Amino acid sequence: MDLEKEIQKVLEIMQGIVKEAQLPREVSGVIYRADYQDIQVILDDDFHCEIRVKLFQDYLLHKHPDARREIIYLIQHAAAFEEWERPPSGAGSGDGGGKISIDDSDQYDF
Repeated sequence: MDLEKEIQKVLEIMQGIVKEAQLPREVSGVIYRADYQDIQVILDDDFHCEIRVKLFQDYLLHKHPDARREIIYLIQHAAAFEEWERPPSGAGSGDGGGKISIDDSDQYDF
């Protein structure tokens, strides 16, 4: 699976988590950041939080309730973009040049 398709799948999963948990903000985009090995989640174009790829993989592979609760906690406590920061435009873009693996076959192949 190529990077754009994986990012789209991550976006859909994050939107599902937010909807299921009935959180007040909506996911407007995700950005894979290979340098940090995380996924930046953009909420309502004004807030952001970072979720480690490993946490996301654990949630997908094991459906562990603690991983889900931690993802929800991070989304609930998202930080507002500062004036000097510009929220990224274009949901689903990634700048890492690597790949996100949502299974455990090559989870650290960035």
